Amino acid sequence: ALDTRIKATVCSTMYNMSRVNHNGYFDKITEDELYAMKENLNKQRIIDYKNGEYKLGGGVVDPLPEDAPEFLNIHGFLCFEIGYNQKQKVKQILEKQKRYINIYCKKDLCENDRVVVAQLC
Repeated sequence: ALDTRIKATVCSTMYNMSRVNHNGYFDKITEDELYAMKENLNKQRIIDYKNGEYKLGGGVVDPLPEDAPEFLNIHGFLCFEIGYNQKQKVKQILEKQKRYINIYCKKDLCENDRVVVAQLC
């Protein structure tokens, strides 16, 4: 960047989440898979209602999806925003895959571990 105040840049992929949830990435989800997903969501809603609390989603992705490299160019970068104590777990997951090199962590402005970066080999 020409402006010396800029310390980082972000590259992001934008996509229609409603479409991805309905059709899957690259429109690969079948009608049977969609129906099964809806059934599971309905079952979870009933369980959540009975328990009086919601099951949380998210967290560290383990195992990393096998098709993750399909979304990257050769030598492309995979970045995970992490919580304060997730650096080691995410690095271990990436190292276990043996598909990534140059795995490192970037800190935020408060010097907390914030993003784990890995390069596809």
